[in-house]
Amino acid sequence: MPTPKKIQTVEEIQSKLNEASCVVLTDFRGLNVAQATALRRRLTEAGVEYKVYKNTLIKIAADNVGIEGLDSYLQGPTALAFSTEDPIAPAKILADFARETKILKVKAGVLDGQIIDKDRVAELAALPPKEVILGKVVGGNAGTDFWPGQCACWSHAQTSMGVGCHKATKGRSRRRSSDRSGSIRGRKMCYD
Repeated sequence: MPTPKKIQTVEEIQSKLNEASCVVLTDFRGLNVAQATALRRRLTEAGVEYKVYKNTLIKIAADNVGIEGLDSYLQGPTALAFSTEDPIAPAKILADFARETKILKVKAGVLDGQIIDKDRVAELAALPPKEVILGKVVGGNAGTDFWPGQCACWSHAQTSMGVGCHKATKGRSRRRSSDRSGSIRGRKMCYD
């Protein structure tokens, strides 16, 4: 018969699995106290919760929320890294830490309710941080990825708004006047 503490733990895992955009399962065997503390500090700074649970309780909670197929990854000690904000953060931090220590092993992950293997977690870790991706989407990728002959200036993407780049001004270097924040006063708009 399940104890009240185990029932509470299963409910806790269930709620975290439901709330998290990304969960990464790790095998932490071999980490000393200093390494485990350093890992927890990095994860906490990124807003990621890292906790060790019993495999049987993880399996019950995963089954209850509809995540099937975790059984093969629940061998040996398992710690879960939960992220509700940035799905890339736990994968990136844990992959970097595993590369540094050569001790920590990433087992698998759960991304938006779907199980991903350790190779997919590694692919997720290779993505740029959330802020960079959002910056590229909002900024229209202006000046971030360019090829020879393409103008890489800030205003290149703004030409439809009548700002224009240096190429539209016959090579003269144009300066943008200050916006409300005054943060870009005097910066050249093109760097090629």
